[in-house]
Amino acid sequence: MDERISASWATVGHMFAKQVLAKQLVLASIPHAYIFFGPEGVGKKTLALELAEKLGTSRQAVLEFSFKDSNTEDLRNFLSTLSFRPSAGHRQVAVLDSCELMHIASSNTLLKVLEEPTRSTTIILISAKRNLPSTILSRAQMLSFGYLSQEELVSVVRGKGLVYTEDTLKFAFGRASEFIEMITNKDELGRRKQWQRELEGLTSGSMFTRLAVIQEWAKQETSDQETSDIEQRLGFWITQEMMAVGTGKLALKLSIFMEAFRRLSSNGNKRMVLEYLCLNLG
Repeated sequence: MDERISASWATVGHMFAKQVLAKQLVLASIPHAYIFFGPEGVGKKTLALELAEKLGTSRQAVLEFSFKDSNTEDLRNFLSTLSFRPSAGHRQVAVLDSCELMHIASSNTLLKVLEEPTRSTTIILISAKRNLPSTILSRAQMLSFGYLSQEELVSVVRGKGLVYTEDTLKFAFGRASEFIEMITNKDELGRRKQWQRELEGLTSGSMFTRLAVIQEWAKQETSDQETSDIEQRLGFWITQEMMAVGTGKLALKLSIFMEAFRRLSSNGNKRMVLEYLCLNLG
């Protein structure tokens, strides 16, 4: 039964989530709301759109919203469209992406819709973090998504007719979107190789080497993207350490990286964050 269930889905990976959804489809017991939670780039939205098709809603008819660059008024206008009957078929599906960016006011607006669901609407919330309010979490079924295996990553890109290298596979860290981006954009692969060299300099080099790395960062980065660049590096390094070291060392490394995140978000002083990493990694 499990093999037949998984074979009926085009989305790669996430066996448990697909089994749950397939059984609900067979029983015609679909919740009015889901939360697809897990790392970015692993196929949450891909599976959400495939579920919509299985519910009888075409890809073009899916109602989509992203919390990136959107405010509460935008959300309110979007949700107001859910009160109308589906334009085609018997069910409409709304996919709300990047829900980890949702503010309190937006969550309160969304909560009103989740408290009074319409029978013809299924709402799928996609979030990279578990930071959604408990009132939202309690009104939707959560399905957890993990990183893809290397075999699953290869299956994704082969299905798209792309040719990969071992370096792109190494730095994908279980995320299909990152894998595809590095295959199609060699600059992205180059950035990750540079970040790995910098991490090696911070963890194994002398104090002089670590200071030299920081000075090089200061030269390369412009003021309008400093925080974003550091956040991307920290995210890359955290994932790199999770893949590369044992749990004992990982706990210490993660605490250092998370403290760096905290300092960056609290005062935004890139130089201080870099100096903290320089003194504590190694």
